[in-house]
Amino acid sequence: IVITTVIPQADVSATETGPATVGALTNITYSIQITNLGPSTSSGIIVTDALPTGVTVFNAGGGTVGGGVVTWSGITLTNGQVTNLTLVVTPPPSGTLTNIVSSTATTQDTLTNNNNGTAASAIVITTVIPQADVSATETGPSTVLATNNITYTVSITNLGPSVASNVIVSDVLPVGVTFVSATGGGTNSGGTITWPTAASLSNGQVLSYTVVVTAPASGTLTNVVSSTSATVDPVSTNNDGSSVTAIVITTVIPQADVQVIKTGPATVLAASNITYSIVVTNYGPSTASNVVVSDVLPGNVTFVSANNGGVNSSGTITWPAITNLANGAGSNYTVIVTAPATGLVTNTVVTTVIDQADVQVIKTGPTNVASGSNMTYTITVSNQGPSTASSVVLTDPFGTNSTFVSADSGGTVTNKIVTWNLGAMASGTFTNVTLVMKAPTSGNITNIAVATAATFDPNLANNSSGNTNAIVITKTVPLAALADIAVFKVGPSNVIGGSNFNYIITVTNLGPATATNVVVKDTLPPELTFVSANSGGILSNGVVTWPTISRLAKGKSTNFTLTVVAPVIDNFTKALVDIVGTTATFTNIIAGTSDTFDPYTPNNDGSTTAARVRTSVESLYILGVNAFNPQTGLYEEYVTVTNNGNTTVDGIRLYIGNLRSGVVLYNAQGTNNGVPYVQYNLPVGPNPPTNTISFQLEFYDPLRLGLSNTLSAVGISGSQIIPIVETNGIGLPLYRIFPDYRPTELGGSRVIVEFPTVIGQTYRMLYSSNLVTWILATPDIKATANSTQWYDDGPPKTISNPNGLTNRFYKVIAP
Repeated sequence: IVITTVIPQADVSATETGPATVGALTNITYSIQITNLGPSTSSGIIVTDALPTGVTVFNAGGGTVGGGVVTWSGITLTNGQVTNLTLVVTPPPSGTLTNIVSSTATTQDTLTNNNNGTAASAIVITTVIPQADVSATETGPSTVLATNNITYTVSITNLGPSVASNVIVSDVLPVGVTFVSATGGGTNSGGTITWPTAASLSNGQVLSYTVVVTAPASGTLTNVVSSTSATVDPVSTNNDGSSVTAIVITTVIPQADVQVIKTGPATVLAASNITYSIVVTNYGPSTASNVVVSDVLPGNVTFVSANNGGVNSSGTITWPAITNLANGAGSNYTVIVTAPATGLVTNTVVTTVIDQADVQVIKTGPTNVASGSNMTYTITVSNQGPSTASSVVLTDPFGTNSTFVSADSGGTVTNKIVTWNLGAMASGTFTNVTLVMKAPTSGNITNIAVATAATFDPNLANNSSGNTNAIVITKTVPLAALADIAVFKVGPSNVIGGSNFNYIITVTNLGPATATNVVVKDTLPPELTFVSANSGGILSNGVVTWPTISRLAKGKSTNFTLTVVAPVIDNFTKALVDIVGTTATFTNIIAGTSDTFDPYTPNNDGSTTAARVRTSVESLYILGVNAFNPQTGLYEEYVTVTNNGNTTVDGIRLYIGNLRSGVVLYNAQGTNNGVPYVQYNLPVGPNPPTNTISFQLEFYDPLRLGLSNTLSAVGISGSQIIPIVETNGIGLPLYRIFPDYRPTELGGSRVIVEFPTVIGQTYRMLYSSNLVTWILATPDIKATANSTQWYDDGPPKTISNPNGLTNRFYKVIAP
């Protein structure tokens, strides 16, 4: 006997994969694969991952962390079995990371160099690429007096996480200012201030500079700061000069020193003319606008003349306003008066600059825009008065992340600033301009509009960068996230009042992306009555809403059906002449929305004609005449209803209302809210002569006081049709069948069937056109005598008029 013990052996292999490069503080995912290459089962496997220095474990994937090592234990693998482990870590701001995986097992391992951490497949080396978010902001005054100094404060901040190297800061000065100084070694070259390169800027470190310039005499000044770094910057929009915080817009408030000099003779002969010379000069620095010169004459002189259009009003000479008096410019005036006979003449010249105009800016634009598509801004500039605003200028600076396309109303672009020269604007007037820009591929676009005028503005808050109504922030949506939802709706253009009809609704995704959470809603006009909506549509507060479509792929469509009842236009009072029908119209609108951004909303917000159905409701024409039948003791009313519309109805229901108490519609076929009705249960089209049908109504009035009622006809749908009852049975003997000739206005001829009866017994009348199919007439007949006469008047007793004695057969059965 030879006993041999087989010692299990298993070759366990440990490999690891991960990225070769990664951005600073961007998580790294390592994938670890442990494989048993056999031949035996390997038990007690322990996997260890020696973490690189400086990383932080984000997710150990079930492993335990300690001493810079992640450990997974208690693993057993059969021959050929593989287990996968995942480890997620957060890297430091920079450096090269080496990660090594290894494994051991209680089962003897035949080959250890593929699981002891020495194999290249078990080692992952990752280089961390530094990233530094450098932010550039600038502050300064929103207003400044003409020719005064302006101080701008520039702040450059490294928001991390890595050190920013070779940081360059530049400040593009507004056109027209004069450079004075810059701290930190900043130098001016062609209107751009550049500071010495900062070799490194650590995480959280801030560079601060100031720039001093002298403002011009007037205008709107836009100052933009930006910065760059040799280190990768993950967010460029906060340092490329396009953000609001990197732009300072300052309005220059003009100042003008206006001086008046007046000369005249010290003495003059009595009753002789006196000539006064007036010189008005602007000593600047700004242009003086709307300068008004007036001269209050002494009360003892007589006005003769004034040059340059001067006008005398109650002893005050006023000259036309000088719209703009430039710095250093002047104007001369002359007044001639006649001196009194004696006395002292004192004349004083008063010069006033009193105009002020509150210019306001409001700007609108899209909150979202498709990547690379055009976006349109509408800017409204208004003058809130009280004076005319002269030399109104509107400017709209845009950053580097959008592209100018066009501007109407004479807008021009220079150095990424769009300018409109709007000229003079009277108090209470406004001007609209349009600016079209092309959106970038990503990021937010901040657009600011500013307006200024040469006239003094007492409220700069509503026309400068501090005015939120003048700022539009637009988010760029990638093309891959766009889904153009379109809704279409069809329905009848004409319906008969009271009839059912359908709307067919189609919602389509025109792409390019799949639309998520699509909701379709139909706002019903108040004239319509909801019946049903397929696919789970629900009515709430006058709006039909269908269940949300979770996903609608590009090019796919979904259809819905909505059923409603058309309104009844009028209740028609019985008369001896035709009642003129009336029509009413209503419009039904469908709309659809989606969680996915829609680049074009007019085709799904209900504003297009394809999403609207306009329907006209047509009435039925009614004629009614009544008379008393002494043979039956019933009042009979002959009624005709004509369809003069454009559509066919499945049937017609005639309501008989306002009956006096005690009066009963003997041959009623049903009631609605207590109002009896009869029905014609076959289609009635719009074309004569088949568009007119008649009813013979029978009323029982125990007091014999005469008949008074109202009539109202509506179209009905197939679901409301009373089915034709076919029956049979052995007929009772009949006495006779003969015609009853009546005037046309009372319905014309009818057929009378006479048969023997037993008082109190109920009988049923059957009629046929072929002696094979027998149809039950309504209602049943309750005998009140030993002989009963029954009248075939057509509807509602039978489905149509008998039209003589040769085409209809009758028999009576006792049920």
